[in-house]
Amino acid sequence: MAERIGSLLVAAAMLAGCGMDPNVGGGTELPSPIQIYVVKSTDSRTDTSQPGGMSARIFARQWRLWDIVSHEPDSTTLESRGLLVDSSGIVTLPPDSGTYLVEAWTVTSPPDSLDVRLRVATASLPLADSCLNRVSDRDTPNRLVSCPSPTTAASRVGAATPRSPDVYAMVRIAGTPRHRFRLLGIQNDTLPLGEARLWWDADTAIFKGILKPGSPLVQELPSLPERERFVIEGWNHSGSAPNRIASHVAQTIPDSVYDRCVVRPAAPLPSVLTLYSCGFAPLNLSGGPVPPDHWAIVEYWE
Repeated sequence: MAERIGSLLVAAAMLAGCGMDPNVGGGTELPSPIQIYVVKSTDSRTDTSQPGGMSARIFARQWRLWDIVSHEPDSTTLESRGLLVDSSGIVTLPPDSGTYLVEAWTVTSPPDSLDVRLRVATASLPLADSCLNRVSDRDTPNRLVSCPSPTTAASRVGAATPRSPDVYAMVRIAGTPRHRFRLLGIQNDTLPLGEARLWWDADTAIFKGILKPGSPLVQELPSLPERERFVIEGWNHSGSAPNRIASHVAQTIPDSVYDRCVVRPAAPLPSVLTLYSCGFAPLNLSGGPVPPDHWAIVEYWE
């Protein structure tokens, strides 16, 4: 184990020493996160009774984000992009292009688990243009209007104790693509990942979504906030990870593991970010019978 860690550290040092660090220079700056607040559908989109209509914003116990990855007349496939950060009703979205479903619980507590990938009837989703909000990066938070009549709950599917969200909103982000990354193994070979997932490593690990495959050897990482720690789980084969997982996991990374495994890329990012598989036993945050084959720790450092 120590030998594997040493090999990875030596490889990284050689790249840096030769002026070839794959995570420095030659790329682009990270875009800023998009901030939103949501108001009830009965509120006017042009309400100016308070600056920005902030007095009407919804405060929720939890927010969840779903990516609409395929849309057909009869059915739609959703993938979880995890739980969202809320600060006094201001919610942060990654500035990555796509169409998303936002769920919020304002009265009841949300279920403590979710299906990370599911297929629902298209007719049950609030996909009408009247419910779609378009947002972009700006200095002030974007104002979203909730859908007037929620007809489905992605988080309800598969829940042992269904507690449907109180608020839904559809949002389209015309942003930049996610950031591509590759994961190197013990022989500095790029590892093919059949499935990869992202967790925010706070006091309690919080699920932040499935990572989209860019190619067999390259995955797509959403734009991350600065100076926050994230854990990536990776399986060699798709279908190995469980579909139903806890939204929060009480798991702490020991400092000795963190110090040896963390990668801190800095702006400007390269076209393909290089991460290194941690040599210690995976944490298995998803909790299934098949633990991850690989895992990595990453922080974006300004």
